[in-house]
Amino acid sequence: MKCSKCQFDNPEATNFCGKCGVPLTADARMAASLTKTLATPISVISKDSLIAGKYRIIEEIGHGGMGVVYKAEDIKLKRLVALKFLPPHLADSPELKERFLVEAQAAAALSHPNICVIHEVGEDEARPYIAMEFVDGQTLKDRLRGGALAASEALSIAGQVAAGLGEAHHKGIIHRDVKSANIMVTPKGQAKVMDFGLAKLRGGSSLTRSQTTIGTVAYMSPEQARAEEMDGRADVWSLGVVLYEMLTAELPFQGDHDQTVIHAILHREPKSPSKIRPGLPPGLDNLVLKALAKRAAERYPSMEELREDLEAIGGGLRPVRAGHGILRRIRSAGPAWTLRAVLAVLIVLFGLDVGGLRSRIFGRGGQAEPAVKLAVLPLRNLTGDPSQDYLSDGVTEELTALLGRLNPQRLGVFGRTSVLRYKKGIPRSIRSAANLA
Repeated sequence: MKCSKCQFDNPEATNFCGKCGVPLTADARMAASLTKTLATPISVISKDSLIAGKYRIIEEIGHGGMGVVYKAEDIKLKRLVALKFLPPHLADSPELKERFLVEAQAAAALSHPNICVIHEVGEDEARPYIAMEFVDGQTLKDRLRGGALAASEALSIAGQVAAGLGEAHHKGIIHRDVKSANIMVTPKGQAKVMDFGLAKLRGGSSLTRSQTTIGTVAYMSPEQARAEEMDGRADVWSLGVVLYEMLTAELPFQGDHDQTVIHAILHREPKSPSKIRPGLPPGLDNLVLKALAKRAAERYPSMEELREDLEAIGGGLRPVRAGHGILRRIRSAGPAWTLRAVLAVLIVLFGLDVGGLRSRIFGRGGQAEPAVKLAVLPLRNLTGDPSQDYLSDGVTEELTALLGRLNPQRLGVFGRTSVLRYKKGIPRSIRSAANLA
């Protein structure tokens, strides 16, 4: 599909130009501007109205592209709830009604302290609604109107959101619209993920499997902007944008128009957060930039691993998985090249002879060899600079992981926890280190 602006030839299924970011289809133009179009929905439910015979409307508390939300009282159970309705001018759209119910199905299947609880799905006078937990607090977007958050608070909120999204991913649900406006924060600092209106369910309806580009443009991953297949790493990207926003009070990809923002997402590297806000904890730049890697394969593979690095930085440690910039570039070449590169460094630095080991792992001339068990002892930082400790930890973990993938039938590798006893000192002998089991 040729772009009308720059004449770039794009793959036929692409909704946005891969070179200049211009929307190529009517669906893309509609989806990219959906939130703007619905910025000011009309309030149609008056105060004290009774919904479904049991919800008394108190006030409107929010609106967005996929609904109007009211604070209400459940007069039967004597509790506050949030009622979400489709905007009136979209209530007659079968497609949007279906998407609205997809949100309910997705969120109702989840139970986690960092995800807003769904109480009920119903319909009143042909208006579908979702009755949700009422969260006493404000959206993260509103919190950020006062400026960037303290690094410790940003790490805490991001960690909680990662925990909630990790639970969703475990249940086969991708949020696809993670943004600061969809995260509520209570006065006690508890974060809750809201609005699964764009959620993709495993085995869901044809609507949820659509290649239409949906979501809020500034938080879209590159694969989402291209309308490609997505997995949980698209949410990792969006949470990376939210974390960047919390740390700097800026979005990493900006522009005057949606197509400018999409072009930046596809082709430009964001500034490191510490260049905008000096003094951030060590390793935080690497974490954010890993979450915002253009290629999904270079991001955190799961919310759990992202959360572990967030907790490490929050505890004053270096993130192991974010790694050093050099390690990230080596990893992007693939596991085989990573192992070769790391072994090459070790051979140069330590004169390590790995020829015999290689033949025992892979065999010679197709002949079987006895099984081998290896333990990668913690590498030590001999530079005298404590700020480089994370690099030795990262190489240790990388070697352990990659050796474990080489030939599991013939090569056993002791896990990281088994060798932690040697973190502070070298074993008396290599033979004593062999008694790890």
